[in-house]
Amino acid sequence: MPGLYLHIPFCVKKCAYCDFVSMPVEGMDGCSLNALKESYLGALRREIAARKYEYENRAFDTVFFGGGTPSQMPCGFFSELFGFLRENLNISEGAEITVECNPGTVTLQKAEEYAAVGINRISLGLQSANDSILRRIGRIHTLQQFDGCMSILKRAGFDNINVDVMFGLPDQSMRDYIETLEYVCGVGVKHISAYSLILEENTPLYRSVAAGEATLPDADLTADMQDAGINFLESCGFRRYEVSNFAKAGFECKHNINYWENGEFLGIGAAAHSAYSGESGRLLRVENTSDVEQYIAGEYAPCAVMELSREDEMFDTVMMGLRMTNGIDTEAFLGRFGCGIFERFGDRLNRLINCSLLELSGSRLRATKRGFDILNYVLTELMD
Repeated sequence: MPGLYLHIPFCVKKCAYCDFVSMPVEGMDGCSLNALKESYLGALRREIAARKYEYENRAFDTVFFGGGTPSQMPCGFFSELFGFLRENLNISEGAEITVECNPGTVTLQKAEEYAAVGINRISLGLQSANDSILRRIGRIHTLQQFDGCMSILKRAGFDNINVDVMFGLPDQSMRDYIETLEYVCGVGVKHISAYSLILEENTPLYRSVAAGEATLPDADLTADMQDAGINFLESCGFRRYEVSNFAKAGFECKHNINYWENGEFLGIGAAAHSAYSGESGRLLRVENTSDVEQYIAGEYAPCAVMELSREDEMFDTVMMGLRMTNGIDTEAFLGRFGCGIFERFGDRLNRLINCSLLELSGSRLRATKRGFDILNYVLTELMD
């Protein structure tokens, strides 16, 4: 089930916590902005044309436009890009096709264009329903704008909508977080991604916290937020199927499941990553340049290529598979590697099972509730 990822690096401005590869365009004049975006579209077309032969015999079951803020691109961008994609790559009929959007950047015309080209899933960034918290973390929208964006998307016919929320934010209380979840569940979305803030160095928020200008909830409160959020979402009919992801039945994100199952995917665009089998049969991890200007100039050839050893590929399959509540299919593991998972990790797996951190049910190996809470420790115990 190969997936296709396309990175759109432009956003209005970077959020205070963001360390993703993105280029803020706030303050650029319209002419310069349109020229930049047109140049990037040309670079995407060149890379797609250059790499299509690697995938001419494969069909992509999922497509994901991430960023940055893909919805910041002007009307017509996705129509032109999709026409070129379908001419050069084989996208399966009925493929899950997702675009990331931010409130304040989606118009009805854009939403109708998304639907017309075949986009059938929207991932919408909210983060918090508290406008004061949104300002503290540098978001460009208000709750009212989010509500307006939801109305636009529904008017355009979208039903499969994910909303991103965060906990552990500056000055965020338990009540703030639960009220955000109550609001999101009330607007009828089918999928919710609930992430704990990761304070990354070299971000404005990191510097604010270091200077004492912003205060984050302590570790105990953050853990309590996570637990309370899980309980609340499950009470509303959302099943936790991955560490940070919850879905109504049948609305799990197929694109991300492919990542967690350590499947193949092709990444197009600045800073995009790919994973596919090389001539040796081993999995290659490939990274494009993260310099947007270099990418536009034609330097889209991968800047880093790493061939995983068989042992590393097995560990990555376990590391990512245990993020899912269904865990790992041990029979699929055997079929992929010709080696049983207990043959490779036996003593360590048995010790974690005896400590009630992992459990084996039929052919599925998965983390217990306790193991899920300390998943990083579980994975560390499996390392050589």
